[in-house]
Amino acid sequence: MVFNSLVCLIPFLVYITYLVSHRQLNVLYWEFNLLLTCIFIFILISFLHIFMSISCATTVQISRPIIYLLHSYLLNHGFVCSRFNYLGKMKFRFLGDGDCPDWLLAQIITMSRMTSIKMKLLGALVVKSILSNGEIDEDKIKKLTQDAKLDWDDAMSIVSALEMIITSSARYEVNADDLSSELQQLGLPKEHSIVIGRLHTDNYNQIHDHLLAQSLRLNALSSIDIETKKDETKNSVMVTMGLKIKKLDGDDEKVSINIPKDKLAVLIEEMKKVRGIMEEMCSIKTM
Repeated sequence: MVFNSLVCLIPFLVYITYLVSHRQLNVLYWEFNLLLTCIFIFILISFLHIFMSISCATTVQISRPIIYLLHSYLLNHGFVCSRFNYLGKMKFRFLGDGDCPDWLLAQIITMSRMTSIKMKLLGALVVKSILSNGEIDEDKIKKLTQDAKLDWDDAMSIVSALEMIITSSARYEVNADDLSSELQQLGLPKEHSIVIGRLHTDNYNQIHDHLLAQSLRLNALSSIDIETKKDETKNSVMVTMGLKIKKLDGDDEKVSINIPKDKLAVLIEEMKKVRGIMEEMCSIKTM
């Protein structure tokens, strides 16, 4: 049994050596952290491979995200120290060339418990929810996650992870191959990564346009009503504008503006000047 666990340790040592040589491991120092990593890997693999009778390939797939989490924990709690230079953290294009959040990394393990087919169906629900700004059908979520024996909190965590992956990939204009490759680096099975990559490709344009329409916007203008009244006392015409505003929470808000007709003409002229400046700036930016 000990020999089998040692044999199972070889792929991990090769994997770590590759990452070190390519400067891709997110939290690894040359001395103490490497030693801690090897010890932890040996214990983890021995437990999974011997006591749970899990195959070598499956053990490697399951253990990879756990090891990443261990690295982050050691670094954040001051257990890792070395006089050698820090190799640098992994950067992911689908996260805007940033680091992977620990909570998302933790969900990779949970997502791996689902089948790729169920992941595809759940991803389609998430895409629909993103485009419609609506809630996902809870019954469908429970049905898709019941085979993996996930509780409700885990299921919703997967939904949040998928939503972040899909929206962030569209926001940073990542292609499907890069997205799939980076998800596999985080420990997600290849089949699951390919499924998410295809979802990204099929819905990229719609999601990108949807995110663009929502950017830098707090509330949306739904309608405008204009009414003119003659003020006999001041011998002038008063213009009343009624604005109907769609707020982010879905509620409607009505705002009324009263302004004399002569002042309205001045306001319109000033707004035309501002619009001309904005169009000029846009044309310069696109050149």
